[in-house]
Amino acid sequence: HLEEDFISALDAYRSTTVSAFIDAKLQEQADRHAQADNSIYAIEPDVKDGRGGIRDLQTLHWLKRYQSGIRNEKQGKFDSPGFLSSREKRRLKKIGEFLWSVRVHLHDLIKRADDRLYFPLQSDLAKRMGFLTSTGEPHIDRFLRYYFLTVQEAGRLSELSAARLAEFFEPEEKVTQDFEGLENLGENIRIINGRLSVEVEKVQEPIPAILDLFHGVATTGLDIDSSSFSFVLRHSRRLNYRNLHNRYTADRLSALVENAVYLEKLFRLMTEAGFLGRMIPAFGAVMGKAEYGLFRRFTLDDHILRSIGVLDNIYHGTDEELDSEDLREIAQMYRIPLAMALLLQEMPSTLKNLGLTQIRKRIERRVGFLLDSPARAKLVAFAVLESALLMRTASRRDVTDAHTIKSVAARLGTRERLDFLSVFTICRQRVAGVGSWDEYHHREVNLLVDVLGLQLGQGESAVTHYLEMRTMRLREDVAKAVGQDKMSAFDQLLKETGPSLWSSLDYESGVRLAQLMDETGEGDGAAALYADDDGILHILVYGNDRPTLFSDCTGLVAMSGGTVFGAAGYAVNVGQIRRGVVLLQVNRAGTPPGPFTLDPFEEDRLLKIFQSAANGKSPDIRLPERTINDRRALFNVKPVIRIDEAASEDALVVEVEALDRPGLLYILSSEMTKIGIEIIFALIATYGHRAVDTFYLRDYPGYKISDPRRIEVIRRQIVRALGEEDDLEDISILKANDDS
Repeated sequence: HLEEDFISALDAYRSTTVSAFIDAKLQEQADRHAQADNSIYAIEPDVKDGRGGIRDLQTLHWLKRYQSGIRNEKQGKFDSPGFLSSREKRRLKKIGEFLWSVRVHLHDLIKRADDRLYFPLQSDLAKRMGFLTSTGEPHIDRFLRYYFLTVQEAGRLSELSAARLAEFFEPEEKVTQDFEGLENLGENIRIINGRLSVEVEKVQEPIPAILDLFHGVATTGLDIDSSSFSFVLRHSRRLNYRNLHNRYTADRLSALVENAVYLEKLFRLMTEAGFLGRMIPAFGAVMGKAEYGLFRRFTLDDHILRSIGVLDNIYHGTDEELDSEDLREIAQMYRIPLAMALLLQEMPSTLKNLGLTQIRKRIERRVGFLLDSPARAKLVAFAVLESALLMRTASRRDVTDAHTIKSVAARLGTRERLDFLSVFTICRQRVAGVGSWDEYHHREVNLLVDVLGLQLGQGESAVTHYLEMRTMRLREDVAKAVGQDKMSAFDQLLKETGPSLWSSLDYESGVRLAQLMDETGEGDGAAALYADDDGILHILVYGNDRPTLFSDCTGLVAMSGGTVFGAAGYAVNVGQIRRGVVLLQVNRAGTPPGPFTLDPFEEDRLLKIFQSAANGKSPDIRLPERTINDRRALFNVKPVIRIDEAASEDALVVEVEALDRPGLLYILSSEMTKIGIEIIFALIATYGHRAVDTFYLRDYPGYKISDPRRIEVIRRQIVRALGEEDDLEDISILKANDDS
């Protein structure tokens, strides 16, 4: 009797609280997703608590049990009418079996209950589960793609099922008559209880009805009800590229993009419904695809949709950092082609068997049909094929160098291409990966766009004048802070370096360097350092010039637990003495790098060792061993050396691409020092586990290197620094403009 009384009381309570229980469980699920990156597509997913994971399937089970009052029902059994179709039940069962298999293998591999798929485990797990390398696609990539497509479907079914439950407990059906934009909806589209609904029984042609639904989403911002979403899913599976590509569909898609309030929401819904991947095969080819590495945080398709979200922010002016009238004007003028270019941004990686000319023609043909504008199709193709041009130049070149400016401007050709590519680059790079859009590179991209605009519009003289005026303004700001009478040494440095000095300095660093140069006695050395508001440690070293000054400083950074992401070394004649200046921007070493905040003890210790280096008494460099949480060694990166004799008028430019490791910059710079090479400028770009260090080199003391025999000596010295002698033949040697 006690059990019966309890069950009777529970049923009475349950019958009045089902709706509240559903709302509470769905909120609990949303909070859990937020703690696990709130994305199905996190590259190191949580199999249990991540979005689309096991916990979501369990939540469905408990929601249904509470709604129905059924007791002692096994998880995964959903037999009540109207909750899931027979096909959906079969898919959910298969998904659950796969996720549980992943979890069991994962626990067995690590011998503990941890549900996150960390990088070190993914390869072994893929092999355990029978994923083999096939048709050039590595086993890890095949496993990850299957995993992401599976949890994507799990998330879709979970949300669809929860929506059906919520709709079941909604009040009496209420059709909205006065919603703004209602008059523009299709004849079979209604708004019921705040959701868009299609009258399925009246639909004769599914594609127009589906496009009407998406038009409603685009213009009203409302969601689609569960029955209508099922209708879209069912018919999307039957569609292919050919029957979607007709004039009617292309015009409707263009109108969707043009009229959408927020494109990201629209495209995500179209993706989840399986429609967008069929409409645009180049996007469908990367759905669920992951780049195995430490750089990206999400799958390629998720990055694409996030980049379109950045376009939304620029278009509406909702991001304070990107709230620029010029950017907003470009986004509003080119919204459709920009959206198309962002959707196709990974297309070259899916067509590796085709040449650039063939890819360009394919983009122009397909996008030209969608846009009905050959000129704008050419613009889209240019942006897709030159997607890395601006960011690559900003992160690997001195953007004030005249030769760099002229060569990039020639590659662009027109101001329209520059404007289009600048917004396209911002949208891509803002979400591209960990540490991909820091303030340093953002600043350099902005300066590059400014000088390229002048070069294309007014010519080289306008660029020279702009850089001179910019240098003068920055110099005057520094002079106001330190006093005109204390600027002689700094002015001499500025005279010898020109505008390129400000690629390594900001205002505060300029002030501190001017003070350091003025206060340091003749023949003495000194150092200064400070951490800015973003946690970047700035190190300034000034002393008598010597070949090893730059490499010693970079070695001390590595030994002190830092990683360099911006570096420059200059030599200047002060009186009768040749003095050296080293400027470094440093993060705390880690994957990814972290902020380098200082306590007083560490600041004092670092200041002392860099002052010793400035005075020619550098401590012995002992590079740190890899830490236990340094995961870069998990990956293989084939070293590549790019040598460009024409990239600068007064220096040889060398790019070294290799697996990142503690002290890589020190290893390379010290080896070059041994053969009398002077590093005047270095740019460090890190993509997760992959580092690309760019050096501007001269023969000591200050001659441009052009002798082929000397260049060969440099090449061999870099090769020795990168690996064992037995492996030297495997290292690729390329011209810098060869983007292999």
